Amino acid sequence: MELNRKILKMGIIIISLSIIISLGLAMFMKLDKPVFFKNYIETMLEVSSNSYREDEFVLKYITNISDKRRITDIYFEEYPNLVLYAGNYSSRRDIFPIFLWGSNFREEVYGRYVIRNLYVTMDIRSLGEFDEIELNNARITFDDGDVIDVNLGRIIFYNYYDEDNNYKNEHLKSYSSTSSSDGTSSAIMEVKEDITITNVKSSLLKDVDDLVEIKIGDIGYGDISEIQYKNNDVLRINSVFKHPKDILRKFNLYNIEPKIYYKDSNEDLFYRRVHGIKYTNYDISTWEIIKYLKARGEI
Repeated sequence: MELNRKILKMGIIIISLSIIISLGLAMFMKLDKPVFFKNYIETMLEVSSNSYREDEFVLKYITNISDKRRITDIYFEEYPNLVLYAGNYSSRRDIFPIFLWGSNFREEVYGRYVIRNLYVTMDIRSLGEFDEIELNNARITFDDGDVIDVNLGRIIFYNYYDEDNNYKNEHLKSYSSTSSSDGTSSAIMEVKEDITITNVKSSLLKDVDDLVEIKIGDIGYGDISEIQYKNNDVLRINSVFKHPKDILRKFNLYNIEPKIYYKDSNEDLFYRRVHGIKYTNYDISTWEIIKYLKARGEI
């Protein structure tokens, strides 16, 4: 009988310790506020004075599984007059194609955390005339009145109808383009008249210089200087986006669209965008999220 009492007592102690440890871990791992992924994105807007448009883009964030709040508003301090509509539901499919889409509320559960989508609809008319805008710092409002300020990285929108730089030109005709989940992409174009490629530029390349390789023919983008192409030549562009090893960069969202600058025979300067240089982490696990949140200093 005495032995049974000791066993029972020991069992109660072990169960109590387990509960205390579990509660301690739960409190330690609980997020004080949602954590938004960083974005390094360049993407096109078709802005025309002849038509009204709204475009939607998606942001991703991690929060506690117990967090039932919904987002009701977003504001960017860089562009206070920009008209935006934010929510956790979507019914549109416009831009940011590298993200996951869906017309219903979406969340992915990982242990005590969930990854949710924030859909942001932009009223293009509120932009006015622009060539390029960059959004970084957002103020997010929840349906319970809570407000958080977040840095979202670098989200760059450029105007497709950039007439000053003659983006829509006839010097290069696309033949084919491919992209793969391993981060490689390529494009083949026919040169329609003599040109000289002078440079490859993007303000985001400095953020991913160690992750991205871009070659025009056999020449890396950093070594390009006065490469001449004749009429009917074939221009090949190959790129590789290496999968990041650093846990912080693994959860970043990337879509780099640099400009290839070139001159025609009259020395007039033009450019053409390179597409398909992108990265999104689809191999997510609970342990990876915990490591990411620890690296961000959130737990």
